[in-house]
Amino acid sequence: MKTTSLIIICLFFNITFSQSLEETIGWIGQNTDGREQVSYDQENHKLSIISVRQFQNLLTAFVKEIDPNSVNSIGIIQDKNGWNSVVLNFKDGYANVKSYMRDKDFKVTGSVTNNNRAFLEIKVECDKEKILKFKKAFLHLFKTIGVQVKDGDLF
Repeated sequence: MKTTSLIIICLFFNITFSQSLEETIGWIGQNTDGREQVSYDQENHKLSIISVRQFQNLLTAFVKEIDPNSVNSIGIIQDKNGWNSVVLNFKDGYANVKSYMRDKDFKVTGSVTNNNRAFLEIKVECDKEKILKFKKAFLHLFKTIGVQVKDGDLF
């Protein structure tokens, strides 16, 4: 009886304190100082990874748009110079990544390209402990949108 009660209490706390999709997306943006952001279009089932950078005296958003169902696993790459990466590895060895830029008014500028890639790398200036938290956030993000992915560092 005690074991059953303990399990129920643990499940309650896990469900109650689990982050929502919006909270996870917000955490990613806040913990990169807004340099890396995520947007999920539920209607079209598209995930956008947005890298905000200074480009020609303007802030520019470099957007990579993917179908989240194409992601197989999520891992990390550690770099010695302080830039670490979360890596989204694609099923079947590649997936289509739509790339474009948006200006300060969020209008698409320049050309839109579609390329097949083996993975999508999201670079973050942080230490090993923090990049592991980012990986965990991306694993949770995919779980909340109903896409099952593997921890790419465990196999």
